[in-house]
Parts: sequence; C-alpha cells; structure tokens
Amino acid sequence: MRLFYSILFVCFFFSEKIYAQTFSVIGNDSLIEDISANNISIHDIFLQNETFSDDTLAYQVLSFNLISGWDASLCVNGSCQVGVPMSGVMAPFAGGTQGLMGFNVNPYLLSGTSTLLVKVWDIHDTTSKANLYWQLTLHPADVNSIEENGISIYPNPVHKILNVKSEMLEC
Repeated sequence: MRLFYSILFVCFFFSEKIYAQTFSVIGNDSLIEDISANNISIHDIFLQNETFSDDTLAYQVLSFNLISGWDASLCVNGSCQVGVPMSGVMAPFAGGTQGLMGFNVNPYLLSGTSTLLVKVWDIHDTTSKANLYWQLTLHPADVNSIEENGISIYPNPVHKILNVKSEMLEC
C-alpha cells in the first residue's frame, strides 16, 4: 500500500510540471489607464508562481510605441531597467510567491498614448506563457492656461503664439 501512495505522489508531483501552467497573471493581463502630466506613474502586472519550486521567466517585447519625449522604464521582478530592454530573464521567484513586470512612464506635458506588449514564458516550460499589455494615455489639457511652480504657459491649445511667464524670467 505504501508503494501505491508513493507512486501516486510522484505522479501527482510530476504532473504539475508537465501539464500545469507554472505561473499565472494575477488580475488582468492588460492595463489600460489614464495618467497625469509631469508625474512618474508606475503600472505593475503581478505574476503568481503556481509551483512548489523557484520559477524563472523570460520576456520579449513584441511591440513598443513610446510617445517621443516621454521617459519610460521597465521593472522586472524587482529590478528596474533604464529604458525598455527588448528581452531578458527575470530573477527567479520562489514557489507560491509573486513576481511582477512594471511599465513606468513620465509623460511630462506631452499628450498621447504609449503602448507596450510583452510575451512572458517559463524558461523551463515554454508552453507556460502569457502576453502582458499596457496602454497609457495622457489626455491634452482642456484649460486655457497651465500654471505650475511659478510658470504660466498660455494659451492652450496654442495658435501661432505661445506665451511663457515666470517670476524669474519674462518671455
């Protein structure tokens, strides 16, 4: 009888590795959000290790559209990169714990929409994979002037002439 249970345990343990998804996306695999001007915004998608052992995931950027003038970075399981690398490998995360991929941007005052599509997969089981998508939008300001830190910019939207007024500098 003991042999029977031992064989059953081994079959169950290895079936997880063979047939189960080794990780899952917590919540949505897509983030579609409006963002604020002049502010670094952080947009994380969390991944759950569904196994009892360490999981190592690789990633590849499938498409990336960044508004010219925006700053962007990619955080991969606790390690933030300068810019958005086109591929890489995450640091391993323990069984039953979470990892993350985060798309961080600062749009400054430039309106538009930036998108990022990333394929993620287990380096030991390429059938275990997911696509992660971010769409971040800064809408144009709908006010006649912008005032921040003692600087006024007007009119908005601009028609031929842009006025910039500052307490330290008159233009």
